[in-house]
Amino acid sequence: MKRILSPTHFMLLTFLLCACTERAEQQPRAPETSGTLRTSEGAATQAEVRVPTEAEVQALIELQDRIMLQPQEATLRRELGGKAIVASAGVVWSVGRAKIPAAASQSVALSQAELVARIDASRWAAYLLEWHKNDYATAFGSVLASVPGGEVVSKVVTDSTCVVLLKTRLQ
Repeated sequence: MKRILSPTHFMLLTFLLCACTERAEQQPRAPETSGTLRTSEGAATQAEVRVPTEAEVQALIELQDRIMLQPQEATLRRELGGKAIVASAGVVWSVGRAKIPAAASQSVALSQAELVARIDASRWAAYLLEWHKNDYATAFGSVLASVPGGEVVSKVVTDSTCVVLLKTRLQ
């Protein structure tokens, strides 16, 4: 059985990364606008897969929250996989969230929040990749994996939260 970092270790790692990493503030990319989360019949290329809508992203977030509350519930994992994985295009969509910390510099706080949100999205991508491989058998909280090459496709920043949508290649 693979093991992922405990929530305490995950947060510690996240805070250490934030404390040790000072990234230049990046301009958000404009989201893609065409296609669907699920592709039509036939193989789709990654260019044909559109970025999920706000409602679809919210549905992913809600499923992720429900999975955290019910980690043994395989039907929730399957439902998330059905919405997040576009196998015909080789794409996995995942969402990460982070609170924006109070800091002397707003740009540093935003960079830290974006980094934490990206790490969170990468963690969900690792789960989705593992679940795709093993027919959703692995419970939430028991995967240890790294996911290289995820691309932040969109970022939404509010007064207190940063949410990123990550596009990862289905391995």
